[in-house]
Amino acid sequence: MTAAVVDARPSLDWGFLAPGDPAWPDLLGRLPHDLYQLPDYVAVEARRIGAEAMGFWARARDRAFFVPILLRHCPPLGGSGLGHMDAVSPYGYPGPVASPAGRADPAFLGASLAALRAGLRGLGACSLFLRTHPLLDPLPAYLPGPDITQSTSPTVAVDLTLPTEKLWSGTRRGHQSTINKCQRLGQVATIVAYAEGLPHLLPIYAATLARTAADQQYHFDTTYFEGLGRLAANLHIALVRVESGEVAAACLLFECDGIVQAHLGGTDSQFIRQSPFSLLLHHVRLWAKARGNRVLHLGGGVGGGDDAVMRFKTGFSSLTQSYRTIRAVLDARACAALTAARAAELGMTPAELALQGFFPAYRTAAGSSDRR
Repeated sequence: MTAAVVDARPSLDWGFLAPGDPAWPDLLGRLPHDLYQLPDYVAVEARRIGAEAMGFWARARDRAFFVPILLRHCPPLGGSGLGHMDAVSPYGYPGPVASPAGRADPAFLGASLAALRAGLRGLGACSLFLRTHPLLDPLPAYLPGPDITQSTSPTVAVDLTLPTEKLWSGTRRGHQSTINKCQRLGQVATIVAYAEGLPHLLPIYAATLARTAADQQYHFDTTYFEGLGRLAANLHIALVRVESGEVAAACLLFECDGIVQAHLGGTDSQFIRQSPFSLLLHHVRLWAKARGNRVLHLGGGVGGGDDAVMRFKTGFSSLTQSYRTIRAVLDARACAALTAARAAELGMTPAELALQGFFPAYRTAAGSSDRR
């Protein structure tokens, strides 16, 4: 759907776009962006969670703002959820993004965010959960309003504009030793096309999820990977093979607008002790740099924590970026009713449910520790 609405502030125009609208890629062509903002990626995510994909845009003169959104029905909750929707970002780092002039204008950004909230309320949404992009986030650090909360966690980025020798010298000595050991053992890292690498990636990723008892949000079905095939021109898979030819590690890479993302990956259980993923990431950064990209983004720890995953990533770069999640209550009465109904289902009070830390609280799963 496409709509153009004039905001109460006369200089600001805004509306929503459907993934098939040519205005979506046209707008992104004039903004810094990543693969997570592309309409095909947002459409894949919409199918995965049973939502409607849309892109919100705002413009004022030379200022532009864009963020992808998934709009979904609230859970029924005994009838409390009927007629209500909520809005969430796709998985990953999907926005918002803005033009240089827009980034430099806090008033424009504030007005754009207010228009987004108003527009979603008009579509029946009672809550909004935004995942930001650590490298492209244009929003000011402080977001006013009692109905908005946010949290931050660090992610790791590799500056690919540095000379190759600087990338190596900035690598933790333990990682250097591991990379050299992998090479002495005859391991070889390569980058292959998505279709070629996917049969190797899927079993390794599945085994990694099982071994680490990963949260359900990290599980993706076959339909998801098939859908990503529409973005094949932007997708690559890094592989590490041992001397026998077996694949010891694999990682799906997104490449878009000078940014390479290590989206998901893992290591075959029988090769864990050799740590082939260290060699994989070393090769990926050299490959990404040679292709003229500016940055390799490795992400953060599990759930944003300062854990072994985060410490492993910081061994490749000391450069960290802030990843924010933003939570906004759009309809306080509806959210309160939904939360009360979900709390009753779980045998809790609404206050006890809120302490679980999940947003929106009415989507808390039994025993959940997720913080979406």
